[in-house]
Amino acid sequence: MLWLGFYFPQLPLSIFAGEQAVPLAVTRREKGRDLIDRCNDLAQAQGIHAGMPLNTALSLLSSLQVRERDRAREQQQLEALAGWAWQYSSRISFDPLLMLLEVGASLKLFSGFSSLLERMQQEQPAAADLQHWALAPSPSAAALLARYRPKTRITDPGQLPGQLADIPLQRLTRRRQVLELVQGIGLASIGDCLQLPRPELARRAEPEFVLLLDRLLGRVPDPRPLWQPPEVFEQRLLLLHEIGQAGALLFPARRLVESLCGFLRGRDGVAQRLQWQFLHRDAPPTLLAQGMLAPGREVEYMLEIFRQSLERLSLPEAVVEMVLRVDDWQAFQEQAGDLFDSGAGAQDNSFLERLRAR
Repeated sequence: MLWLGFYFPQLPLSIFAGEQAVPLAVTRREKGRDLIDRCNDLAQAQGIHAGMPLNTALSLLSSLQVRERDRAREQQQLEALAGWAWQYSSRISFDPLLMLLEVGASLKLFSGFSSLLERMQQEQPAAADLQHWALAPSPSAAALLARYRPKTRITDPGQLPGQLADIPLQRLTRRRQVLELVQGIGLASIGDCLQLPRPELARRAEPEFVLLLDRLLGRVPDPRPLWQPPEVFEQRLLLLHEIGQAGALLFPARRLVESLCGFLRGRDGVAQRLQWQFLHRDAPPTLLAQGMLAPGREVEYMLEIFRQSLERLSLPEAVVEMVLRVDDWQAFQEQAGDLFDSGAGAQDNSFLERLRAR
């Protein structure tokens, strides 16, 4: 087997809409203090950096937008991306900020790894960044290399010890008890551990740590729960700033529509009816049913219909969160062959959609 790991270091920031427009930082709680976990380029330009106490960051930049790290939303975003990646592999698993795909069975279908990776990077959703990748014979090695040695490509398990040797043990595990034990006998890197005879390492370290090394090197199976795509698409987007004008919802809606179209491509499906919810602080959600004359999975087509629908939408108050749901998508192969042609049929649909909106 060959596993392709994608690491998304900026995911804690990118789950918030509009993160590039203003200085933004995500915080974490550590030893009773709020620390900067990650910040965007605009915040870094003002001297903000990871590990800085939040109070210090705010004293440097009072206009800094601050959000608490939301791991649940990060996982939701990973699963949305997995819905798109389902078209390339049906064996998908996750680590924190990581998506892992078993691609050994897909290489022949996509004419080799280079062609597969190039196609994925060309077709990736705009909210994703597939630059931090690694290919390895075990999922643990693919995950570790994607994090700390991106763009590493290993197909032979015999190459793993050499490629992993100089990676510090802190990168492999964060369990303090294990680290103190192995460092107490003078081991600092994965290579140090591999130089010890295995019986000696098993005697000095915990069996769990030895099993971790064996899984990393592909010597024993590394069982992982495999993700299964949901039958219903539903994704939420928390807005960085409240939006009071309906027309301004078009920009953040793009991310949700791109995720939906990725989901549809992964499932080889199309959709004709989209259900939108716009959540407010003190008012009931505003609902919008977006129907289309022809089912589709093209981002610009869906966004154009959404834009036309916004012209008739009245908001009782500002929107703080958006939800997109599709529960009646259809199989693509059941549609007519010229469904997405750019000729007269597509032009007629576009004209009729505009006419209906008015």
